Amino acid sequence: MQATGLRHITLLTLWLAILVVIGACSHTPQPALDAMDRAESLMEQHPDSALAILETVNPKSLRSKADKARRSLLMTMAVDKNYIDTTDFRILQPALDYYLSHGTPDQRLKTRYYEGRIRMNQGDDNKALEAFLRASEDSAACCDSLALARLYMNQGIIFYRQNSIKSYLTTTQKAEQFYLCAGDSLDALRCRIKILEGANLDNDSILAFSSVKIIEDNLNKFSNIDLNPLQPLIIHYISFDKTETLKNHINKWLKDYSDEIEKDADLCMNIALAFDKCGDHQSALIYAEKAKDLLKKNEEGEDLDNLIKLNAILSQIYENNNLIEKSLAAYKDYVEYTTKQDDYLFNSGVLFTKERHDIEIERHRETTKSLTTILLSLICFLIALLLIFIMFLNGKIQKKQRLIRQSEHKLINEKHNKEIIKSQNLLLQHQLDEVEKRDLEFRNLNLQQKISELESEKSDLKDILEKNPQLPAPVQNAVVKRLKILDDFFVHHITGDKKLGKEFYDLIESIHNKKDGFFKFICNSYEDSHPKFMQTLRQHGLTESEITYVCLLIIGVSNKQIEIYTQSSNLRGKASKIRAKLGIPSKSTTLSIYLREMMER
Repeated sequence: MQATGLRHITLLTLWLAILVVIGACSHTPQPALDAMDRAESLMEQHPDSALAILETVNPKSLRSKADKARRSLLMTMAVDKNYIDTTDFRILQPALDYYLSHGTPDQRLKTRYYEGRIRMNQGDDNKALEAFLRASEDSAACCDSLALARLYMNQGIIFYRQNSIKSYLTTTQKAEQFYLCAGDSLDALRCRIKILEGANLDNDSILAFSSVKIIEDNLNKFSNIDLNPLQPLIIHYISFDKTETLKNHINKWLKDYSDEIEKDADLCMNIALAFDKCGDHQSALIYAEKAKDLLKKNEEGEDLDNLIKLNAILSQIYENNNLIEKSLAAYKDYVEYTTKQDDYLFNSGVLFTKERHDIEIERHRETTKSLTTILLSLICFLIALLLIFIMFLNGKIQKKQRLIRQSEHKLINEKHNKEIIKSQNLLLQHQLDEVEKRDLEFRNLNLQQKISELESEKSDLKDILEKNPQLPAPVQNAVVKRLKILDDFFVHHITGDKKLGKEFYDLIESIHNKKDGFFKFICNSYEDSHPKFMQTLRQHGLTESEITYVCLLIIGVSNKQIEIYTQSSNLRGKASKIRAKLGIPSKSTTLSIYLREMMER
């Protein structure tokens, strides 16, 4: 008996050990999961570090298909973000096999997006656009704004290559909105530059002018980054600006971007167009010929887009310079290259990819609609049968039982309604208490802030009297009078009622409101003591607000206290305007010293 029991214990222990080993082998090691977590967190800001971490994760150590798919997608993202244009699907294949059938909308969208990126690297725009359009089917449920922005940006690139300008504008505007949602204002500005380019091609003046304003308003924020808005801006001014204004723009472009123009065939073509519109056909011919030479030096092969544009420009410029034979030859080349491009687009099938996708979506909707109609009809039929059966059974129930149920139901409803009313009353009372509490906290916080401002003002005015004994007597009297008001307030504050009632609030508001009289008295004092100085300020176009700022600076009030006095947060801008109006160099001396010296003179 003992031997039999020992045998059972041994077998049980062996089975448990086997189960533990199987469980351990079926789970991915924790270090590999941690490495993928770290790589994902570094992906946007440090893609090189993310790639290095992912390369340390051995794919064979990943036990589940979900873990393999996750590493596959992260690895593809890291490769793409490190500007490695891979054309191999081996890295992405585990993600394609798993996420397209088991993934979330975000995972499906990203997987389809990187499928499209690899197709673009292969040069297959047809299949790339198909992948992007399938990815956009999950856009409504996707939460990753950056992924959506990149998806629509790359759709726009392919539409641009197809000359589908309307679709290009629509997708690029979507990309801009998603970049803004993600807080990426730099890439949003890049999208706006592309939108301007599309608006120029579509001859949409309203969109073009609004885009130019957005670009010019935001360009200074990224002055240290090469955004290259020159191309679309040139085309915009050629298309929509007046000749005289365009001439000024040309001179500025040639001065500021001479190196870029000398090396870029596209820029040379646009400069040539600008000169031609202004009537300077000789200069237009020089830059058109320069663009032609630059395209000949291009070692990347035949660029149909630029060749079409160049020959269209050359044909027009040769004609304006009375070079009729060259104009005709350039026009023949234009027709030849245009035909080549149309044949390529037609034969590649890219032009019909979106139409095919739309047809498939519509067909899927019709099928779903038919199935839904059949299913709803069946459900309605079953519900009707069920209702008839229930009505038949209800007819068999005795009247007394119905009355009992009705009575019970009525009692339950009354009790439930009373509980709801009680709950609503409690909730309403709680909300009222919270509102009163927040109102009291806000008033106390506002009051403490104003007391702090008055303390700072008192200290500042004392420093002014101590450091500036030469102040005019009226100014000293005004400062002393203001100090006395502040001293009386703080005596009242220290010895008075601590409950901070309405009278105390009114007292503080009264003291704050007397600041304007204090400012006016200071300015009037200087009007009496230094009338020529004040007249000089007005002759230079200083406003009353700026003159008040000058008077406060002269008596020694700090910029911080002036901000509190005037409730202004843009004193730096006001000081810059005063310097400009008085002709003071920005780095010559401090503004307060200069003004005092000017007043003494």
